Amino acid sequence: MRMIPTKMITESMLLGKAIYGPNGDLLLPAGAKIIQYKANLETLRIKHIYIIDDISQDIDIQQVLSDDTKQEAIAAMKAAAKLFQPSAKNRQSIPNLPYDKLARYIAEDVWNKPAGGIDVSELRLNRQYPYGHELNVGILAALIGRLFGLSCQALTDLCYSGLVHEIGFLNLPPDIVKKIGNEKLGDSEFSQYRQYPRIGYDLIKNNYGLSISTKANVLQHREHFNGKGFPNYKQGEEIRFTARVLCIADHFDELYSGRNVHLGKKSMKIYEIMEFIVAQSGHYFDPDIVTIFSKNATLFPNGAIVRLNNGMKGIILSQNKDMMSRPVVRLLNDANGNPVKGTIDLLQHLTVFIDDVET
Repeated sequence: MRMIPTKMITESMLLGKAIYGPNGDLLLPAGAKIIQYKANLETLRIKHIYIIDDISQDIDIQQVLSDDTKQEAIAAMKAAAKLFQPSAKNRQSIPNLPYDKLARYIAEDVWNKPAGGIDVSELRLNRQYPYGHELNVGILAALIGRLFGLSCQALTDLCYSGLVHEIGFLNLPPDIVKKIGNEKLGDSEFSQYRQYPRIGYDLIKNNYGLSISTKANVLQHREHFNGKGFPNYKQGEEIRFTARVLCIADHFDELYSGRNVHLGKKSMKIYEIMEFIVAQSGHYFDPDIVTIFSKNATLFPNGAIVRLNNGMKGIILSQNKDMMSRPVVRLLNDANGNPVKGTIDLLQHLTVFIDDVET
């Protein structure tokens, strides 16, 4: 199995994982022949799917969320889209939120899996839903928290924080929200943007169903380890540990989805994002969290098509858990494009490395 852009569907491919529509209904079951539905999927803006073909039929990809959790995620995101509609702006508080069950389901899914080997490629599939970024941040924050042995309840609170971390956008001027990730903000606009964590905290601070941790995470998730974040310029351990986790998860998905306030629509590859996160260790991010996360993040997910520095092309077959940057690759073509067979374990061939990943 492997993930591909929908535009790359060909005649022989079968669907690897079921596809659900924006209303939670099953659109296509796993195993369906997919070519005849290509145009419909593109119309629905489903940009990536899992497929099975000759080169990937024996490749195993573990999904983060169960099917029940995915169904709940779709329902919760739909409820959020209705609750957070533009006519509801400029409120003083939000007493009821649709995420109680979803945060618990995600936390339980993450808690019941072994810690380590974080494959974030599945996050791409959530972009088709309203508030897909918030969903992704909640999932990734819980996965990172699991590496540090947080309890299931702590993971639930952390996931909930991710689901509501940008709730302050509701009370920002609409023209600023529209620009975020699309156009560069002016100085005055950026100054207003930097207040959204405080605005979000004010919206939920009187919601007695939310934990103190969740509320504090919303307020602090844009504080940077070096004290140059916002809104309160806290630094180091003045920032809650879970907010420091959330900061990494938020930046990661912004860069992965191409909606960063500084870089705009430029989407980065997973290994490029990890290079950025490591480079910002001690600046934006807590270096201890970065160290553990970078050791456990799958830089080149199973099923990814890669180009090696020797010119050969291959597909990621499996991971070396002791060094996630050097997986096992099934060879497909030589440097001249001729078909080849065989595998290469990059942990055993240290002069060979991955030069690029196809998207």
